Amino acid sequence: GLAEYVYTHWENHLYSDEEREMILSNYIKSDHPDSTYCHLVLAHQFRNLGINLDNPDLRDSACCHYESFIREKQQYENGIRKLINFLMERETKKEIGDGKEETKSTLPEQLIKQGKIPSSTNCEQLIIVREQKVISENGIKYYKATLHSFEKHGKSWKETNTPYKVNLGINGISAIGAKKEGDRTTPSGFYSISRVFGYKKDIDTKMDFIVLNNSHIWICDPGDPRYNELVEDTQGIYTNKKGKNEVLKRHDHLNKYAIIIDYNTKPTLPGKGSAIFMHVERFKNHRTAGCISMPEEKIKALIKWLDPQKHPHIYISK
Repeated sequence: GLAEYVYTHWENHLYSDEEREMILSNYIKSDHPDSTYCHLVLAHQFRNLGINLDNPDLRDSACCHYESFIREKQQYENGIRKLINFLMERETKKEIGDGKEETKSTLPEQLIKQGKIPSSTNCEQLIIVREQKVISENGIKYYKATLHSFEKHGKSWKETNTPYKVNLGINGISAIGAKKEGDRTTPSGFYSISRVFGYKKDIDTKMDFIVLNNSHIWICDPGDPRYNELVEDTQGIYTNKKGKNEVLKRHDHLNKYAIIIDYNTKPTLPGKGSAIFMHVERFKNHRTAGCISMPEEKIKALIKWLDPQKHPHIYISK
């Protein structure tokens, strides 16, 4: 029961796999009196979760101590219990200079403090896409990032049912102001979210939900006066400009559900990029033309969670 608690607690923690590996590696190498129990927790987690780490020392350490963990679980129970308390304390607090401690700030608070998100923002729902990673598979590079969603309650930010991995543009995330039409990058920056769309409105959402038909076109031609706008082209004026505009109601599932990111609006600058959405992924690790894609159940959950009264925004960063 205790070991299962450790497994569940760590599995639900907000750290990425890389951060978990680093933290546990540091604990194992440290002189902390309970470092042995870190080996045991590590062994139990890797055995149950099937995590394969690149670090052979950690992997060997997990295997080495797993048998000891099984044979002497009762003997180590008190030590593991101490370790649980130690880990939980370290997760919520950080040590500073003279040994004093302060509460660890949340991602939104850190970004506001760093000036990356305006302190005057009225945003109470915030999606953060960050920590760009490169995955190579069969000689092809895939850019991934971690998505977090936060909601503000009073003065504090609470994370919702995240984080999880999402797909980025073929060329990853571009620097602020560097995005260009057709460069296949995902733009970085802080943007509002005001509308969503899909093939059918079968989600309970408070957002303005546009049910797509064959006339809905996104203008991607930098020379068009309505560049980076969604239009209902009932007369076929824009539909026939093949390669320059995007027909939103596709023959696949990508736009079954989507969230419009208000990128390059107010003002709209010709050639700086258009049609940036969060939408359903084609399949796992599939690259996009610049949007952010994810599993269908994740995008549906976001659409249901979003509330225009809470002024939702997204912050995208490498």
